[in-house]
Amino acid sequence: MAANVKQLREETDQTRMPSEEVLKNLARQVTSAKAEMDEARGEIGAMIKSAEETHNVHRKAFKLCLQLDRMDDDKRDAFLAHFDDYREKLKLDRAGKLFAA
Repeated sequence: MAANVKQLREETDQTRMPSEEVLKNLARQVTSAKAEMDEARGEIGAMIKSAEETHNVHRKAFKLCLQLDRMDDDKRDAFLAHFDDYREKLKLDRAGKLFAA
């Protein structure tokens, strides 16, 4: 351990440091939760892939809809107003290419 860190530890109130047991338990819990999240992400990916293949769901459009659903009404309204305005100004409705020369 670096000398300056060791000196700091000696000068610090040791009762404020978490115990080894607390740190190890926390690490175990976080690792377990991350594994569960990874498994859930895999299941979600499989669900969306199945919907793509069997029902022609567009992955990115669906994910954007989920994001919009989580927004509050004011933020969603502002986003959609801007999005529609940008699509019109950039001529993105079935004609032309984005930022064409």
